[in-house]
Amino acid sequence: MRNIAGGELTDAFQVTCAVRQGCVAAPLFFNVFMTAMLTLVDRKLLNRGISINYRYEGGLFNLSRMKTQKVTRRLITELEYADDLVLFTHTEAEVQRITDIFVQVYELIGIEVSTGKIKLLTVNTPREQQS
Repeated sequence: MRNIAGGELTDAFQVTCAVRQGCVAAPLFFNVFMTAMLTLVDRKLLNRGISINYRYEGGLFNLSRMKTQKVTRRLITELEYADDLVLFTHTEAEVQRITDIFVQVYELIGIEVSTGKIKLLTVNTPREQQS
Protein backbone atom coordinates (compact mmCIF):
# COMPACT_ATOMS: atom_id res chain seq x y z
CA MET A 1 0.00 0.00 0.00
CA ARG A 2 1.10 3.60 -0.59
CA ASN A 3 -0.18 6.92 0.71
CA ILE A 4 -0.24 10.43 -0.68
CA ALA A 5 1.35 12.90 1.73
CA GLY A 6 1.96 16.50 0.80
CA GLY A 7 0.83 15.75 -2.75
CA GLU A 8 3.51 13.08 -3.21
CA LEU A 9 3.26 9.29 -3.22
CA THR A 10 5.00 7.57 -0.31
CA ASP A 11 7.07 4.40 -0.55
CA ALA A 12 5.12 1.13 -0.56
CA PHE A 13 4.51 -0.57 2.77
CA GLN A 14 2.85 -3.81 3.90
CA VAL A 15 -0.53 -3.73 5.67
CA THR A 16 -0.35 -6.21 8.54
CA CYS A 17 -3.74 -5.70 10.16
CA ALA A 18 -7.18 -4.65 8.99
CA VAL A 19 -10.61 -3.69 10.28
CA ARG A 20 -12.72 -6.77 10.92
CA GLN A 21 -15.96 -7.18 9.02
CA GLY A 22 -18.82 -5.82 11.09
CA CYS A 23 -16.58 -3.45 13.07
CA VAL A 24 -18.40 -0.20 13.85
CA ALA A 25 -15.37 1.77 12.57
CA ALA A 26 -15.44 0.12 9.13
CA PRO A 27 -18.01 2.51 7.57
CA LEU A 28 -16.04 5.50 8.86
CA PHE A 29 -12.78 4.25 7.36
CA PHE A 30 -14.55 3.35 4.11
CA ASN A 31 -16.06 6.85 3.83
CA VAL A 32 -12.73 8.54 4.56
CA PHE A 33 -11.06 6.39 1.91
CA MET A 34 -13.79 7.04 -0.68
CA THR A 35 -13.72 10.79 0.00
CA ALA A 36 -9.97 10.87 -0.59
CA MET A 37 -10.33 8.81 -3.77
CA LEU A 38 -13.16 11.00 -5.14
CA THR A 39 -11.13 14.13 -4.39
CA LEU A 40 -8.38 12.77 -6.64
CA VAL A 41 -10.94 11.93 -9.35
CA ASP A 42 -12.64 15.34 -9.17
CA ARG A 43 -9.33 17.10 -9.74
CA LYS A 44 -8.97 15.26 -13.04
CA LEU A 45 -12.58 15.40 -14.30
CA LEU A 46 -12.65 19.12 -15.15
CA ASN A 47 -16.43 19.67 -15.29
CA ARG A 48 -17.42 16.46 -17.05
CA GLY A 49 -20.76 14.78 -16.49
CA ILE A 50 -24.37 15.90 -16.77
CA SER A 51 -25.96 18.94 -15.21
CA ILE A 52 -29.15 18.78 -13.20
CA ASN A 53 -31.22 21.90 -12.58
CA TYR A 54 -33.58 21.99 -9.62
CA ARG A 55 -35.53 24.41 -7.47
CA TYR A 56 -35.56 24.25 -3.74
CA GLU A 57 -36.23 26.81 -1.09
CA GLY A 58 -37.66 26.20 2.36
CA GLY A 59 -38.51 23.04 4.25
CA LEU A 60 -39.13 19.64 2.78
CA PHE A 61 -42.91 19.75 3.23
CA ASN A 62 -43.29 23.44 2.33
CA LEU A 63 -45.05 23.32 -1.07
CA SER A 64 -44.52 27.03 -1.65
CA ARG A 65 -40.83 26.22 -2.23
CA MET A 66 -41.78 25.08 -5.76
CA LYS A 67 -42.77 28.67 -6.62
CA THR A 68 -39.25 29.99 -6.12
CA GLN A 69 -37.44 31.46 -9.11
CA LYS A 70 -34.03 30.39 -7.79
CA VAL A 71 -32.71 27.50 -9.86
CA THR A 72 -29.69 25.57 -8.64
CA ARG A 73 -27.48 23.73 -11.10
CA ARG A 74 -25.31 20.76 -10.09
CA LEU A 75 -22.90 18.74 -12.18
CA ILE A 76 -23.27 15.00 -11.62
CA THR A 77 -20.49 12.73 -12.81
CA GLU A 78 -20.93 9.56 -10.77
CA LEU A 79 -22.94 7.74 -8.17
CA GLU A 80 -21.27 5.14 -6.00
CA TYR A 81 -22.67 2.49 -3.71
CA ALA A 82 -20.34 -0.02 -2.05
CA ASP A 83 -18.26 -1.40 -4.95
CA ASP A 84 -20.62 -0.23 -7.74
CA LEU A 85 -20.06 2.88 -9.83
CA VAL A 86 -22.47 4.63 -12.22
CA LEU A 87 -21.07 7.26 -14.61
CA PHE A 88 -23.15 10.00 -16.24
CA THR A 89 -22.14 11.56 -19.57
CA HIS A 90 -23.65 12.80 -22.81
CA THR A 91 -21.46 10.81 -25.22
CA GLU A 92 -19.76 7.44 -25.39
CA ALA A 93 -16.41 9.20 -25.80
CA GLU A 94 -16.96 10.93 -22.44
CA VAL A 95 -17.76 7.55 -20.85
CA GLN A 96 -14.35 6.32 -21.99
CA ARG A 97 -12.55 9.45 -20.75
CA ILE A 98 -14.18 9.32 -17.33
CA THR A 99 -13.62 5.56 -17.07
CA ASP A 100 -9.93 6.08 -17.87
CA ILE A 101 -9.68 8.71 -15.12
CA PHE A 102 -11.29 6.38 -12.56
CA VAL A 103 -9.00 3.49 -13.61
CA GLN A 104 -5.92 5.74 -13.23
CA VAL A 105 -6.94 6.81 -9.72
CA TYR A 106 -7.96 3.27 -8.72
CA GLU A 107 -4.58 1.92 -9.87
CA LEU A 108 -2.84 4.73 -7.97
CA ILE A 109 -4.49 3.67 -4.70
CA GLY A 110 -4.34 -0.07 -5.36
CA ILE A 111 -7.89 -0.95 -6.42
CA GLU A 112 -8.32 -3.42 -9.27
CA VAL A 113 -11.10 -2.74 -11.79
CA SER A 114 -12.99 -5.85 -12.89
CA THR A 115 -13.47 -5.11 -16.60
CA GLY A 116 -15.52 -8.27 -17.10
CA LYS A 117 -18.30 -6.85 -14.93
CA ILE A 118 -18.58 -3.48 -16.74
CA LYS A 119 -21.99 -2.77 -18.27
CA LEU A 120 -23.03 0.15 -20.49
CA LEU A 121 -26.56 1.54 -20.59
CA THR A 122 -27.52 4.34 -22.96
CA VAL A 123 -30.68 6.39 -22.58
CA ASN A 124 -32.27 8.64 -25.22
CA THR A 125 -29.48 7.96 -27.69
CA PRO A 126 -30.02 8.24 -31.46
CA ARG A 127 -30.28 4.82 -33.13
CA GLU A 128 -27.07 5.19 -35.17
CA GLN A 129 -25.01 5.57 -31.94
CA GLN A 130 -26.48 2.53 -30.17
CA SER A 131 -24.58 -0.11 -32.14
